[in-house]
Amino acid sequence: MTNKGVVQRSQVVKIHSLLLGFNSKQSRRGKIIRFLEVFILSYASNFVVLLILIHSMGVHKGISQVLAGVVYVFVSYLMNTDFRRAI
Repeated sequence: MTNKGVVQRSQVVKIHSLLLGFNSKQSRRGKIIRFLEVFILSYASNFVVLLILIHSMGVHKGISQVLAGVVYVFVSYLMNTDFRRAI
């Protein structure tokens, strides 16, 4: 195996461990709780926006679903970005 192969494999392992959170300072329970916090708040935001768009504003259901999905992704992204800084 060449040096190039070793370097590439090392980089892949680093990226993989970073994505899986092996370098995290949080406990497993802390990670699960944080995941649930992000998921619940993102889903609740999605649902509230969906209800407002459909029932209060009269927006078509399909368009409402897409817009509420954008809200879900945005809230989830913001919370996960903050979460990554804490790790």
